[in-house]
Amino acid sequence: MELNTRHVSKTTIISIESSMMGGELSQLLHEKVKETIAFGGHSLILELKNVQRINSIGVGMIISAWTTVQNAGGKFALMHLSEKVAEILNICETDQFIPVFDNEKVAISKLESPQ
Repeated sequence: MELNTRHVSKTTIISIESSMMGGELSQLLHEKVKETIAFGGHSLILELKNVQRINSIGVGMIISAWTTVQNAGGKFALMHLSEKVAEILNICETDQFIPVFDNEKVAISKLESPQ
């Protein structure tokens, strides 16, 4: 279980390389988000293409990351959700406040737009 970070344009993309989102990954993700903000990153995408399952801790991690970025004046989105993860997040209604994208270029464009 690890996180991979890459930068495209002015956006930081954090990819979760684990089939399950929750548990011990929580602190690691929190630190990575805070580090990104500290270094001036204000557009952050959490890529979940390898995550097949998510528990309540994982949902909390996503909301915490979104809150941290929002409080810093940044923009946050999710990208490449599996069907099961999308279903859980839909039940939790996170899609009401966290945008979800299937296309990286579109996600970056939306996050980097002035609005």
